[in-house]
Amino acid sequence: MRVIHGVWAAGTLGLWAEDPDLPQSVRVPGAGDTGAVHPFACQAAEITDLLTASAGSVGSVGSAGSAGLATFGWAAFPGPVSLVLGFADVNLSPNLDGLPGGSELQALTNGLGGWALMLALVGLLIGAVMWALGSHTQNYHQSFNGKKTVLVSALAALLIGAAPAIVNFFFHAGQGVH
Repeated sequence: MRVIHGVWAAGTLGLWAEDPDLPQSVRVPGAGDTGAVHPFACQAAEITDLLTASAGSVGSVGSAGSAGLATFGWAAFPGPVSLVLGFADVNLSPNLDGLPGGSELQALTNGLGGWALMLALVGLLIGAVMWALGSHTQNYHQSFNGKKTVLVSALAALLIGAAPAIVNFFFHAGQGVH
């Protein structure tokens, strides 16, 4: 992977690049005869080749008086620029068979969903009984709690049933982001 850095100065874009795979024998641009070494510096010709290959025509290439520095006559970038070239795209393809135990995890999830629906049914029945008894005995508090329990249990069952569709909806919405 190569990292290209740039600085906009005096109407030109000055670029330098780093490549961690290079040997540590390339001189630092502008180091003169001091022998200072930059461990990751790329040559100017390599920077030009990288930009030409990745963006087609890059504009007028200025003279690269020292290794690792090239200037381009671009007028579109009025600030500092940093590009990463060679970055691999990351993708995701969910697959239950990709790891051992995928089918067991699916069976466990189905079982948990079944238990959750049974508990929602029990809550709905208890709430209905509380509501009926509270209404019959004119106990407002018990009647209200029964109504609330019926509503919460019904919403729990709705969410349990819709959970796979909700997760899939947001997964596919996330895949649409570029």
